[in-house]
Amino acid sequence: MIFGNLDELIEYLNKDRVSRNTYSIRFPTRLIMLSNYKLLHELINKLNNKANVISIGDILLDENEDRWLTQSNIYNLIKNLDTQNDFIILGISEFLRFFSDNELYSFINFLLEIEGSPERNRRIYIPLIGMRNRIENAFLNKYHRRFEWDPLWIINDPEKDKVKIYLVNFNLEDANIRNTKDYLNLWKKREIPSTLISCSDIIYYFADKVVPDETFDFIKIENIKEYIEKVWNIKVPIEYEETEDRFWKQLFDKFSTKKSNFNELAEVVLNIKTLKLEDTLYLWHHGDEFSRWILKWYILNNYEFNDTYTSFVLKDIKEFSKNSLITDYWLKIFSINTPTSKLLNERRSLLRNYYSKINEEVPKFIDERLEEEIEKLPIDVTYKYLVGISKFEKKWIIKNLDHIYDLSNIYPELSYYLEELHFENINEQNNWIIEYFNEYRASRLRNSISDRHISILNEKNNNSKSFYNWYFSFDKLENIYFKEIEKNQESKKIFIDGLGLEFLNLFLRLLKEEGYTTQVYIGTSELPSITKFNKLDADESINDLDKYLHDQNIYKYPENIIEEIEIIKNIVKKVSSFGDDLIIFSDHGFTPFASYQFNKFKRYNFEDAEHEGRYMEITSEKNFIEDEDFFLHTSKDKEGKEHKYIITLKYASLSDVPKREVHGGATPEEILVPLIHASKKLVKREKFEVHILKTDISIRNPILEVKIKPKPKVKVKIEYSGRLYEMNYNKESDIYSIKLENIKVGNLSIKIKIGEFEKPFEINIIGGMKERDIL
Repeated sequence: MIFGNLDELIEYLNKDRVSRNTYSIRFPTRLIMLSNYKLLHELINKLNNKANVISIGDILLDENEDRWLTQSNIYNLIKNLDTQNDFIILGISEFLRFFSDNELYSFINFLLEIEGSPERNRRIYIPLIGMRNRIENAFLNKYHRRFEWDPLWIINDPEKDKVKIYLVNFNLEDANIRNTKDYLNLWKKREIPSTLISCSDIIYYFADKVVPDETFDFIKIENIKEYIEKVWNIKVPIEYEETEDRFWKQLFDKFSTKKSNFNELAEVVLNIKTLKLEDTLYLWHHGDEFSRWILKWYILNNYEFNDTYTSFVLKDIKEFSKNSLITDYWLKIFSINTPTSKLLNERRSLLRNYYSKINEEVPKFIDERLEEEIEKLPIDVTYKYLVGISKFEKKWIIKNLDHIYDLSNIYPELSYYLEELHFENINEQNNWIIEYFNEYRASRLRNSISDRHISILNEKNNNSKSFYNWYFSFDKLENIYFKEIEKNQESKKIFIDGLGLEFLNLFLRLLKEEGYTTQVYIGTSELPSITKFNKLDADESINDLDKYLHDQNIYKYPENIIEEIEIIKNIVKKVSSFGDDLIIFSDHGFTPFASYQFNKFKRYNFEDAEHEGRYMEITSEKNFIEDEDFFLHTSKDKEGKEHKYIITLKYASLSDVPKREVHGGATPEEILVPLIHASKKLVKREKFEVHILKTDISIRNPILEVKIKPKPKVKVKIEYSGRLYEMNYNKESDIYSIKLENIKVGNLSIKIKIGEFEKPFEINIIGGMKERDIL
């Protein structure tokens, strides 16, 4: 029976209650079909004094609010109702939605077959919300008494928009339905929101049985990703994996605070405005597991980072520990058959940037794995895979320097170390020290003293006369020191124990990176070349290098060189913290070539020799005759008292052969020391006009010629293809030239370098038809 509105239904209901029709008296149950809960509340108000209200959720779920009801529960409830009263039973339609059509037919038939007492014309009203179509199709059309009487009362109210009920299997603070009791009591809400969230485990379990109707659409949510995308309409470009559910829960919490898109949320989590690829490893290091998970997917879903090495590594990351990405970043490159220069350079750049920020050493286990992988590579391509910051890599580079074609990018500190010395304040006759220290450093890196190095040393330190000839041609460092502090009285004085000329270029380049401009002076130490005879007044003293020398047990190649370079780097960092205007000076250098590794035989046995045989104080010269290994020297202490010494000229020891690096002797590396005026206020830099005579160079005769004004006082160098070469100078033509090697047809980027000055150029290497055209 269909009614146009609620009033019509109530009018008929009142008549029905007093009807003496056989069926009306025999069967008390009436099904009232409503389209919404607002109409239900109006009906309850109309029946307020005519029927007792019973909610199956309140009656049957007092003890356990999240359990499922059975048909028997409902049967028993209705059978046991007081036969003297009328009732309106609420929550039945919510229960019926989980019934199959057969179950629905059976249950409705049971309700309608309940018989009342002839003496009491009672009524049981059962409102059903939004189930008209289904009741008609699954029940009424099959009901055996449908032609005898009509127990279905329908209000023909316009259908409302459907309510979506999302069923989830995880707890939500904002869930509308937390258990089956909440669900069965939905009738209590006068207005139902367009979206309901159920986190009832029981309802989720039975979700596959639910049948949608005119009022509700039930949508089962399999995981948090589905919830975010379907309920909040936020696209999350991450594939859901159950093992990562903890991250999804955190993501859910973030989105529940602020509904935004994934990229915006990721930037909040990572505390960035835009991501720079070089910051990836640092962000990973300082993040937690959740932020690392976000970082992975932020990069993988950003087209800007497509085809990067970082994306290649991240796509296979399953573990989000602190070291997982770093480990793979080191090692994944070896799984690529022929990695491009772009990938190799990205890997090197990001790893160098990362370790410079965290100030930690490469873990030992990574070093060991690198060694395993690099040993599998052909030696001529190995340099491409080197980052240049692990201990193994640095050792490999030094031992295989002839196979390194990009040293300035792979191990820049070693490249600085190897740069040729140049000085503005020494006499031309002392330019021999440039070649001497070139040979000295090359000998250290080869772990073998070159013949040329020994030749120069034998010439300059052949005896006391040849030694004093060059020794006194330099200013004493003490004199330079007092002149400089007189001119620069505001400068802070920094003393570095043990800094000789060997590491001068490295030291200067690192100062330049810290923003300093430098002026360098070369002086000699007082003999013997030890600290107590050469220490001058200083505002700050740094003895890290000298302490390292004295703490050694044995000289190790190439470990000592690597560690000394690191010490110099750390010293420069300390120095840069002392101010913007500094006078930096030293007392002596040192040498490894007097050690047992290079001198196997003990020549002398002077028991009173000091500093592991580099010198000895004597009271009389009578018993000592100078020879090729040592000479007699007299000096005065600060009180003016004379002291006499035997001092070694070369690498022979006066006593036991030392096992480590030493100082105290008279070799150039022990007694030539720098004084550096380093300032961030000095801006004067020498500038040059550089003119390339021909920018189109034939590959068959690849001679590059350059004119430079004013004439440089130091050697001119050219850098290309990652290597540094010295240019030849022709005095007659005043032209610098070089034959270019290992080049290909096409554009070639070069840099002309003159001391600290450098200028880039592009030249064109031509061959074939183009070459014939210009000829």
